[in-house]
Amino acid sequence: MNKAVFVSISLSLLSLTMGITILILLYTNNASSENCTPAENNDSYYNNKYKKRHQVFDKTLWNLMPRLSYELTNMTSPAEVVIIKQTGGGQCFSIEVCVGKVRSIQSKSISNGLSDIRYNFLIGGDGNIYVGSGWDVQSDQMPNAIDIAFIGSYSFDVLTDSMIDAAQYLLKVGLRQNKLTEEYILVAHNQTMSTESPGSNVYKEIIKWLHYDGRLTGFNSTISERFRIVSRLQWLAQPPTHEADLLKTPVPLVIIHHTSTESCISLAQCTYQVRQIQQFHMESNQWWDIGYSFLVGGDGAVYEGRGWKYEGAHTFGYNYKSIGVAFVGTFNSEKPPKNQIAAFKKLVGKGVELGYLEKDYKILGARQLYGTESPGTALQKEIETWPHWANQS
Repeated sequence: MNKAVFVSISLSLLSLTMGITILILLYTNNASSENCTPAENNDSYYNNKYKKRHQVFDKTLWNLMPRLSYELTNMTSPAEVVIIKQTGGGQCFSIEVCVGKVRSIQSKSISNGLSDIRYNFLIGGDGNIYVGSGWDVQSDQMPNAIDIAFIGSYSFDVLTDSMIDAAQYLLKVGLRQNKLTEEYILVAHNQTMSTESPGSNVYKEIIKWLHYDGRLTGFNSTISERFRIVSRLQWLAQPPTHEADLLKTPVPLVIIHHTSTESCISLAQCTYQVRQIQQFHMESNQWWDIGYSFLVGGDGAVYEGRGWKYEGAHTFGYNYKSIGVAFVGTFNSEKPPKNQIAAFKKLVGKGVELGYLEKDYKILGARQLYGTESPGTALQKEIETWPHWANQS
């Protein structure tokens, strides 16, 4: 069999498989609609002003590619933030076309280094909901968040009534199933990072929704307003090989480092960096655990290292009387972004509030205490402008 014939047969089989899959999807969802109990059919949602049903396509119905072996970050509590996004590309108005787009988005996500499709849920122009990573996996933007993406580009595309209604229904389901907190906030994608998503036409719509929080505006202010500490459990830390000594709190010093790695700007990137740092500290340095008390990511989140209570392994001779905080990245020529600095300041404020830091604590750069470039020239100059910085060496 020559190569051209083989390719032709392969493409034909792929098209046939796709067609069969769509027929199964249609049959399965129609059957499930007919077999709903009266209570399900009379849900108040189905009596809304649009009088339309929205089919929910579970990932098992459209999935094309296996998830990569490394784990995603699972939710440990109901989500506090819903991020509304657009996928980019064109809209879709039929199950067949929407399934094709969802599969394409999954393929692109994996080729970009993610373990699976990047969105928790997607909503098509057909008014149906396509389950991505679902309710139980954190958005890669920030902890305790999920994202909902409208398929299309909404700087010029327009949402249909059915799409709007599907999104609002999905949010009601999240509340009813305790997947969202009662006081969750809803934000546009461009409030969490520099992007055009979700597009002006989506933005005009969501600002009218009940849980929308318009106070969180701008890339730098959004994450800093939503201070988060990502626990060891959430970033999948290895257990320490030994238990460290307890600190005698409150401690008088906060010592700042940089990690001398690449920076990170999303939950997925920062989680990966923190895991790599722990692995280096434990396997190359033969330490019991990650050396820092906390790490601050460029996503504006704080990552728990040894925490407030245990002695770190970051600054020889000072570990017993200090908290060591590392900024993820290398800051020799440029200082960290505003959201990263804001997260650090909130962290030390929390330390004072909880009684782990003295009220008149002092901040030092690691280079003031031993022969190192850390925390980098630019970051060192920055901390020297802060009220708690101490001019000692």
